[in-house]
Amino acid sequence: MEDFELKRVQKKLEDIEVEYKQLNHQILKTRQNEQVERDMLQRRYNGVIYRLEGRRTELEKEQKNYERQLERVEAQMKERKEKEEKEREEKNRGHSSSRRY
Repeated sequence: MEDFELKRVQKKLEDIEVEYKQLNHQILKTRQNEQVERDMLQRRYNGVIYRLEGRRTELEKEQKNYERQLERVEAQMKERKEKEEKEREEKNRGHSSSRRY
């Protein structure tokens, strides 16, 4: 009877060891899969960040170009306005001097 009990307990112990090994293997596989997935997501994230930084650099360059264009246009408008005022003043001087005679 003790022999039977001992064999039964040994069989349960073997079953538990087999189950332990299976679960341990599943845990290891799951961790490996999770690591692969994390690595893939990290690469994807890094790629997105890289592209966004590149796009930001492009937009900053465009902004500087637009600011330079705006400054040129504003300078041209100011120049044109000053020129028109000068021409108006010259016309007014010409009209006022011709009236005096």
